[in-house]
Amino acid sequence: MQLQTEFRPRDDGADIYMAGSGKDPSWMILRWQSETGRLSGYAASPAHGGLPTVRPVALEHAAITPETVGSMALWTFIASSNLRGTVIGQKQAMSMREQLSEWESFLAGPGKSESEAAPEVSEDESVDLTSEQADWLVSNRFMKNTGGIYTPIRTSSHQVGAPISGFQVLAVRKAIAQVFGHIPSGSAGDIEAARKALSAVERPSSRAVHWYASATGETARDRAQAAASFPVLAGMIADNPLLARAVDNRESLQPLLIKRTHLSKAALKRLGKLSKGLPVGRLFEAGEETRGEDALGVNRLRRFTVSGTVSLDVALKHLSELPPDRMPQDDASWLIYHDVLAGCAIPLENALGIPVSKTLAACKGDWKAFHATLAKAADFDPADFDRRAIALSTIDAIEAIEDFSRTAVLPTALNSIDGTGEAVPEVSNEFFSWATKVATAICTGQTKNTAGSLLEMARRYASRIPTLIEATGYETEDDILPEGQFAHYGADSFPRLMDAFQASNGLVIRNLTSFEMMRRESSRLKHCVGRAYLGKAQKAGCFIFSVQNADASKSYSTIELSPVKGETVGQACRNFSITQHRAMSNAVPPQECKDAEAEWFKKLKDGDLWINFNEIQEWKLAGGSGFNSDAALNVTWKGVIGMEWQSPERRQAAWEEWRYIMGGQFGKSPSPEVIFREKGARDLVAAMNPKAAAILIERSKRPQPAPEAVEAEETAPAGP
Repeated sequence: MQLQTEFRPRDDGADIYMAGSGKDPSWMILRWQSETGRLSGYAASPAHGGLPTVRPVALEHAAITPETVGSMALWTFIASSNLRGTVIGQKQAMSMREQLSEWESFLAGPGKSESEAAPEVSEDESVDLTSEQADWLVSNRFMKNTGGIYTPIRTSSHQVGAPISGFQVLAVRKAIAQVFGHIPSGSAGDIEAARKALSAVERPSSRAVHWYASATGETARDRAQAAASFPVLAGMIADNPLLARAVDNRESLQPLLIKRTHLSKAALKRLGKLSKGLPVGRLFEAGEETRGEDALGVNRLRRFTVSGTVSLDVALKHLSELPPDRMPQDDASWLIYHDVLAGCAIPLENALGIPVSKTLAACKGDWKAFHATLAKAADFDPADFDRRAIALSTIDAIEAIEDFSRTAVLPTALNSIDGTGEAVPEVSNEFFSWATKVATAICTGQTKNTAGSLLEMARRYASRIPTLIEATGYETEDDILPEGQFAHYGADSFPRLMDAFQASNGLVIRNLTSFEMMRRESSRLKHCVGRAYLGKAQKAGCFIFSVQNADASKSYSTIELSPVKGETVGQACRNFSITQHRAMSNAVPPQECKDAEAEWFKKLKDGDLWINFNEIQEWKLAGGSGFNSDAALNVTWKGVIGMEWQSPERRQAAWEEWRYIMGGQFGKSPSPEVIFREKGARDLVAAMNPKAAAILIERSKRPQPAPEAVEAEETAPAGP
């Protein structure tokens, strides 16, 4: 298709309008901000006789400049609309399938119909490019050329959001129609009727708006009646062809809704009384800091984040798993149910494995009373315990569990192994996960209101964060620190292998050279590099790099590079290899990150990049951070869990804080050894070192002396 473009300059950039040819084209409106180099706007698909689906789009890339903004806008249009490009006048190379089809046509002889000819790229699926545009996009790795077909290379800098409301589509479509006359700008029909029908749907689809607005006569009345019978399901009815057809055919809707929602007849009847739509906006956008006030009024940055929203389908799914009498009976209860589900129950399941059904079961059918109970546990006034406060309090609970596993469960387990004379294990992500399960089991116990117990503990945890940090910190003179030439690195930093490298696509590859940098990388990308690789990186057993944006505010993927091998700089460069390259949650990195990695690694192998060869070699000879080899393993655990676990004073100081935070039976014990009452803690030790576990079991079977005998022995005079 031919692409029409209108470029309208502004003081701070420009507005860019693009639309394909034809009566029902894809189109896009973008705003370019020259100061930030950002493109953002809306992309629309063909309407197919109704309203188009419109999604917000954005592209932030170092390649966007006043000279290239036109090409980058063109690429954004193609990538956002799932199109391809073809060069005007350039013959496309035949694919293997097309070659086979042509060969079959030759063997069949004359007379083969045109309908059986080899398929080509439809005009509606491709955008005409000039050879200059195509060459620039290919050379800058935004598109690849496969036999004359140009397909966009996906990049993490390009974001396409969820469809906007069908009502918003009308305003956006009007703006593009004022620029291009072949795009209809007329009304979709009776918009007021659609607004009334969809009043309980926060973000109705374009299809739903058109379905209600375009109906007339008896059809309009039937559709309006269906929406009035089930207001919160009005969007679902319009979007589902089976349900929509049943309404227009005047068939019974209830059996189909029961099958679609999995709700009982009684629950569905209660649902029909609700008239408020569920929130659709995220509490924290991608890349946004998770920050907010706790019950103490302290505005803190959290390590974790949650979306704070769920779809109607997810909300109904979890409701269907509860007894019918748990169904909210009014709008206030309906919104409370959503906030508890999205801000508390689902995050607890995702982070700690606590089933959603277990959290929700505690409501006993009274969602307002349940909300008040949770607010009291978190020390909030119920009126102030909104969706954001619920989410932040839940994040506090998750962080409390993680810190308990890190500063109480793991140190106690490691110390018990160390006390047998056996070796503590290497750091493993498996042990951290196991310790988190143990911490969760201890902190939740047998309580019926799991969320309430955790939020109450989280409130106490938030009040003790400063003293807990002091108790577990290692700022004392007893700490072992490297001496001499490496003293400036401290206990948890290490020399860089090389300087940051900026790839031609704008991404920057940075060497992570401290525990804090690696932990931040783990937090951003949800993987274990900030736990399982700290000791290895500190001893120069590997080098960790992050593929980031220009200002280092975002990480896209993480690279593990092999250690230095060789007696010269040249040998070292030739011997480097990439051990692994992972993105969010250990997924395969985006193509843009792979391209940056390939460019960087080639220069490294060719010896074009400076490497810190001499200092790294001296660092390795010193055992990594100046520690001898016997202490290196302890440093790894110390650095990972954030405290000197071998120090009895540190373990006890941390436990005194946790006694207050936890309360209950475990909090009454003066010793952290009470943790082993939980079977999972004993199993953790067995997994970490089976021989040590066997020794501990044997010791536990020995008869224990009576307290009086111990006291007498301690006070008896020494023998000759």
